[in-house]
Amino acid sequence: MSRDFKEDIFFQSDFLVRLVDKRVVVMGLGLSGFSMVKFLYPYVRSISVVDDRVCPPYYAECQRQFPELPVQCGSLFVDSSSFDCVCLSSGLSRSRDEIRPFVEAGIPVFGEIELFAQLNPSKFSKVIAITGSNGKTTTVSLVAHLLQFLGYSAVTIGNIGYPVLDFYSSMISWPDFLVLELSSFQLENTFSLRKDVSTFLNIVSDHIDYHGDFVSYRNAKYRVHDCSSMLVINDDDEFLHELISCDAPSIHYSLHEDDSDFTIKDNSIFYHQSIIGSLDSFSLFGVANRYNMLAALSVCYAMVGDEIFNSTPSWSKFEPLPHRNTYVATYGGVSFYNDSKATNVGATTVSLQNFYGRVILLLGGIAKGQDFSSLRGVVAHRVKMVFVFGQDAFAIIKSIYGAVPIVRVDNLKEAVDASFSCALPGDTVLLSPSCSSFDQFRDFQARGNLFCQYVCNLVASPKRGSDGVSA
Repeated sequence: MSRDFKEDIFFQSDFLVRLVDKRVVVMGLGLSGFSMVKFLYPYVRSISVVDDRVCPPYYAECQRQFPELPVQCGSLFVDSSSFDCVCLSSGLSRSRDEIRPFVEAGIPVFGEIELFAQLNPSKFSKVIAITGSNGKTTTVSLVAHLLQFLGYSAVTIGNIGYPVLDFYSSMISWPDFLVLELSSFQLENTFSLRKDVSTFLNIVSDHIDYHGDFVSYRNAKYRVHDCSSMLVINDDDEFLHELISCDAPSIHYSLHEDDSDFTIKDNSIFYHQSIIGSLDSFSLFGVANRYNMLAALSVCYAMVGDEIFNSTPSWSKFEPLPHRNTYVATYGGVSFYNDSKATNVGATTVSLQNFYGRVILLLGGIAKGQDFSSLRGVVAHRVKMVFVFGQDAFAIIKSIYGAVPIVRVDNLKEAVDASFSCALPGDTVLLSPSCSSFDQFRDFQARGNLFCQYVCNLVASPKRGSDGVSA
C-alpha cells in the first residue's frame, strides 16, 4: 500500500481533516502516546506533548525523531485555552484534575482507538473487538489463530501490545480481519469505532483507582458494543445481563446453560445439539480457557458461519501464552506455576480453581482499589499458606487475615525462597498476584520472568538434591 493511498484515507475523514489546522496536545508519552505523535506529525501543523513523568518511556525516541516538537515533562498541567483537542494516552483518566478543564470546556478528548476509527477500518476489513476483565489476550489470539488456520489473514492489534496506529502506518494491505483487544482505558475515550462483532468476555472488580467505582468501570467496558453489528455474549456472567439489549443480534455461549448457542458437555464442544470437537485436543487447561475457547468460536462463527467447524485440527496447535497459569518446574516434589498475568482478584480466584489443596499462594503488588475479601473463601478451601509482598501487602493481609496462615515478605525473591522452604512434596507454589506489578517491576511479564528465574535458581541449587526435578 502506497503512502499516497494512506493519505487518501486520512483526508477522506472530515474529523481528521479538521485536525490539520488545530492545536493538538498529546498527553502521555508511553507506547500509545508516541504512536499518536507519529501518526499525527505528518499532517497536523501544531502538536505539543506533555507527560507527568520526569523521563517518559519514549522521550528520547521522540526527541530523536521529532527534535523540534515541544515536550513538557514532569506535569500534565497546561492551559486548556491553548489547545483545540486532546489526544489522551490509555492509562490517563479523563477525570484527572489536569484533564477535567478540557472536558468541562467541551474540548474534544479522545484516544488512539478513536483516531484509528476515523480511518474507517471497517470499510476495508472485518473488525472484531474484544474486551473483558480477564482472558482478552488469549481470546484475541485464539480468534486470529482459528481464522488463520482457515486461510484468512487476521491481525491482532490494540491492547495486546501492537498499537493500532503503528499497525496502520506499517501495513502493506488491509487484512481480512482486524482483531482488536480493547481495555477499559481505551474504550473510555473511543466513540465511533464500527465493529462487525464485539464481545465483553466477563467482568470482575478492577481498575477502581482509575474509574472511581465498579459501575464506571463496567460502563467503560460495555462501550465495546457501541456501533457493533453483532454481539457475542457470555450467558454465565450475571453482571453483564442487565446491560444486554434483548433486541441486539447476538450469539451466546455458556458452560451451564443448555440453550446457549455454544456449550460444553462431557468435554465436548457443542453448537446447539451438534458436537463440533473435543476438548481433549485443546492445548489449554482450566475453566477460564474453556470460556475463552467458547468465546473465540462464537466470534468466528459470527464472521464465517459453519466454516469455523473445520478449524478443529488447529485446536491442539495453539501455543499457550506465557504468564497465564504456566507450569514452570517441579523440584523436590514441589510444583511451581507462573500466573503473573493475574492482575485482579477475579483472575486469581479462577486460577485457584485449577488446583486442589496444598497450594502456597504468592500475592502482592498494587491493589488498584480492589476488595480482597472476596478471596477469603477460595483461599480457605484451596490454599495452605499465603506469602504477600509489594506496595499494598498490608491491605491484602487485612482483607484475608484468618483464612490461612499469612506471611508478609519484602519482595518476590523472598516469597519464592520462603514458600519453597515451607513446602512439602506434593505442594504447589502459585504466583497469582491479584495486583498490577508497577511497584516493583516494569510489567507483569518482567514479574513472571523473574519468578521463573528464581525457580530455576532453586532447581540449580543443592538444597534438596537433584531428585524429583522436572521442567
